[in-house]
Amino acid sequence: MGKIGRFICPACHAINVQTGNCFKCGAQVDDPGDIQSSEHHAEHTGSGGEGADTHDSRSLRSMQGPGILTKQQIMFAVAGILLIAAFFMMMSGQKSPQPATQTQIPVPATPQGVLQPTAGSTERAIALAVRYAGFKDTPPPNWCFEDTSDETGEMPSFGMKSVRQNLRAIFVVWDNVAPVENLELVLHKVPFMDYGMENKLEDIKMDKGQALVGEGPFNWFVGRYHSAKDNHPVATFVGSYKSPVPGKAIVVIARSVEPATTEAPQPGGQTPVLPTFDYKVTLWLVDTMASGKTTTTQAIPQADTSEKPLATAEELGLYTKKVDSLIRSSFRPPKEAAGTKVAILIGITEDGQVNKLEITSPSGVDVVDQSVLKAITSGQPYPPAPHTKDNAILLHVTTDGTKLQVQTE
Repeated sequence: MGKIGRFICPACHAINVQTGNCFKCGAQVDDPGDIQSSEHHAEHTGSGGEGADTHDSRSLRSMQGPGILTKQQIMFAVAGILLIAAFFMMMSGQKSPQPATQTQIPVPATPQGVLQPTAGSTERAIALAVRYAGFKDTPPPNWCFEDTSDETGEMPSFGMKSVRQNLRAIFVVWDNVAPVENLELVLHKVPFMDYGMENKLEDIKMDKGQALVGEGPFNWFVGRYHSAKDNHPVATFVGSYKSPVPGKAIVVIARSVEPATTEAPQPGGQTPVLPTFDYKVTLWLVDTMASGKTTTTQAIPQADTSEKPLATAEELGLYTKKVDSLIRSSFRPPKEAAGTKVAILIGITEDGQVNKLEITSPSGVDVVDQSVLKAITSGQPYPPAPHTKDNAILLHVTTDGTKLQVQTE
C-alpha cells in the first residue's frame, strides 16, 4: 500500500490520498519529498477547494528540478526541432542548377528512310516537300531547300534555290484544289508577292502551258508583273498541281534570285533589262523532283555551243515518225474520247527530254486531255532530237477520237 497523504498527479493534477497509481488517469503518483504532511499542507491551503488546487499547481511547478521541462520549454523545444527539420528539408530539396537542354525535333521518316539534312536546307522544308509536293528529299546539284514559313505565314511552304541557275521557287501548300482547276485565281494577284493588281493577263503574258505531274495536270503561266513599290517589271512563273495529299494543291511561284534591276530607263524609253530568267528551269525542277529520277548524275540541259550541221528535212521527218510510234504505243484513249479533238505542242531537246508541253486546243474533257499528256510524258526520254538552231524540235500531237498522230511544226 502506498504512503498516505495528499499527492498531486503530475499528469492530470488530480489530488490523490496516497502514492501509487492515480485514481483518475492511472499515472504514477510519487511522494514529492518536500511536502512533509497533509496537515502542514492544509495550513497553507485551508481544508481544500479552489485555493488548494491553485496552490497545489504552483507547488508542483516549484517541485520541478533542473531535469524536468515545463510545458512552455517543451513547446519551444518542439518548435525549434521543427524549424531545424524544415531547414534541412529545404536544403536537401534544392538541386544544383543543370544546363538547359535543347529539345531535339524528331526527323520525319520518309519512304526513302530518315531525312538527312542537306547543306543550306532545313528539315522542315524537306518534310513539307516530301509529304505535300511529292518531292524527293535530296535536291539536284547546286540546289538547296529553304524554309519559307516566315514569308507565307500560316500557309505551309518551302523553297528551292539555285544561285547558278538564278532561280528561286516557293512551293505553297494550298488547302484546296481550286488553283489547279482555275489558275487565274492566283494570277491576277500573285500570293506573297509585292505586285500590283494585274487586270489583263494577256497584256503581261510571256508564255503559258500545261505539263503533267504524277497523274494530274501542272498548269503554268509566265508573266511580266510589276512591283507595287516601284513599278519595275519582274518576270514570274506561277503554276499549280494537285498534291499527293487529297484535297490539297501546290502553288509554285518562281522568279530570278536577283531582283529586277532598278536602273533608270535607257535612252529612247527602253524598258530596263531584267536579269536572265529561264522559266523552263522551273518545269525541269518540278519534273525532276517529282519523278523519282536520280539527280546526282543528271544536269539541266544546256545549249550545245559546238558547231553542228543543222538537221535536214529528211532527218526531221524520220525523227518525227519515231516519236509518233512511241506516243501511239503509250496512248490509251478513254471511252469519252469519241468525237473529241486535242492539239498539243511539245518540244524535245537534243538529249531526248520534253522541255515544252502546251495544250493549244483542249478537247473540253479533262480525262481525254490527260490521256494524251500521259502518253507523251511516259515516252521519256525520247531518242536524241536532230540538231536545230533552237537545240530542240517542236512537234504537234493531235488526236481525233481514238486516233493520234505526230507532225513536225
